[in-house]
Amino acid sequence: MIEKKILDAAIQQFNLQAKIELTNLEYEGEVDGEVVDAILELKPGGRRLLAEVKNWVAHKDIGAVIHQLQGLPQGYDRILVADYVNPPMAERLKKQNVNYMDAAGNVFLNLPGTYVQIEGRKPDRDQNFEKPGKAFTATGLKVVYALLTKPELLNATYREVAEQANVALGAIGEILKDLTTQDFLAGGRRSTKREFVDKRALIDKWVEEYPKLRQKIHLGAFYANKPNWWDNPDLTQYGALLGGELAAAKTTNQLKPKIATIYLDEAQRDTFLKDHRLQKAEGENTLTAPNVQLFAKFWGDQDHETELTNHLLTYADLLASGDVRNREVANEVANTYLYD
Repeated sequence: MIEKKILDAAIQQFNLQAKIELTNLEYEGEVDGEVVDAILELKPGGRRLLAEVKNWVAHKDIGAVIHQLQGLPQGYDRILVADYVNPPMAERLKKQNVNYMDAAGNVFLNLPGTYVQIEGRKPDRDQNFEKPGKAFTATGLKVVYALLTKPELLNATYREVAEQANVALGAIGEILKDLTTQDFLAGGRRSTKREFVDKRALIDKWVEEYPKLRQKIHLGAFYANKPNWWDNPDLTQYGALLGGELAAAKTTNQLKPKIATIYLDEAQRDTFLKDHRLQKAEGENTLTAPNVQLFAKFWGDQDHETELTNHLLTYADLLASGDVRNREVANEVANTYLYD
């Protein structure tokens, strides 16, 4: 397994450079009834850490990864183990006091009585960690979103899946194959009896990878002179939906939105900006709250009972924001609406 190779390489590099020893007690071990990627132990002392192992973590994905680390069983130290943590990513993790190590030998470990920081190590060109498959490319993420939000598509025709996901028909087969290979789906590529193996794991993986797609559908950052301008029923005429903090605020009543995240038909963008007098955010402008982020709707025709995005997308946007105050609300959205 790729993650196991990354973990072994990271431990090896750690032990070569640090004055303390780190061992892998158990890969895919169980702690307090939950399966974790690995249980590690520091020697001397026997301090244990729960590891979240990731391949190809991007800077834009860090919010979701930190959330996953915080979701590990309480009462234990945690550490992110990755193939490579680049300098900007490292700075962001350190600012939030997140322990990490990578297969290149970079380390940040800040525990009571133990501090290790190793920087500037570059990836070894001879290390061969495979890239994620088709399922978690931008196109694959659209398909996975369609399957998660409309489970009846699991056993629909390729054409129906493609239409609902708003992707080319030819992409569907390889994406379903990859989901099966990665043990997210059971039933095979052409089966009429496909089912989720672990829906929660697939939700978590989709949310972690969603920033790849989010970046591609971003229509720009703007600001409004009128507070709460978005609280207006006429948004529906643009095919617009409220996402992120706005959707969470209306769903949970526990969040005062600072950023307005809006999904709309891309063709309506300019009209939407003009009608709502939104101005493009440039340079060091001080934005008038709530800040505005516009995104293109990436799914096919789906019925929405309200003006809010699907709970899965709301959850993903909250984590993608990287805002600490959004994580608790994100947990509530996930536990209430997404995890069966």
